[in-house]
Amino acid sequence: MNDDMAIDMEIRVSKALSPNGDGRNDVLIIDNIEKYPRNEIVLLNRWGGTIFKTSNYNNQSNNFNGRSNAGGGAGNELAGRLLFLHPARVGWQW
Repeated sequence: MNDDMAIDMEIRVSKALSPNGDGRNDVLIIDNIEKYPRNEIVLLNRWGGTIFKTSNYNNQSNNFNGRSNAGGGAGNELAGRLLFLHPARVGWQW
């Protein structure tokens, strides 16, 4: 590897999510998440309740598509609700 070439390891979360089936922004895209395969993603509602939680998140098959998988609304669409991303654990670091 060339010392002049920096490896982009920064996690960037997409600012748009519109899970309407049109193929654009249907899932929450997290850039560079594949560089941290042992990750844990937790999404909270505005009251701090967990609405989505998963380990080994990836943008293809294990992702957030607008449906809750945790809390009292598990399985429900969350359209129109305000969501916050809570950085839980990336790799072996907190």
